[in-house]
Amino acid sequence: MKKGNRVFSLSQKKNKSRLIGSNFPEWVYLYLALYSTAKGITRTKILYDLMNNWINTVREQETEEGLLLQIADQARKSWRLQKKINPDLPFPVFKSRMRDELESKHIPNAYIMWILNRLEE
Repeated sequence: MKKGNRVFSLSQKKNKSRLIGSNFPEWVYLYLALYSTAKGITRTKILYDLMNNWINTVREQETEEGLLLQIADQARKSWRLQKKINPDLPFPVFKSRMRDELESKHIPNAYIMWILNRLEE
């Protein structure tokens, strides 16, 4: 399938960015500080290049569609478990909670709708 025709595709526009925060052990932080200073490049550039390489490698085996299918499968399993634990739980309430959880993880709305629609299959 051509890249332009993919159903699931994450935008790679260079002008859009989001902060990804993470804590690292002090030795990683210090080495990164030394390396970036010695090489004259920013820590952001180093981490960006690492993430970009990782994504390009992982994407060969894990497409966006495959990840969405995994999430939908996890949601179906969660629904079955919740139904056993609380037989009176209405499906729309479960879906609403699932939507809230996915939104809190900053999943785009189009993907959320796709996942929720898969729940009903």
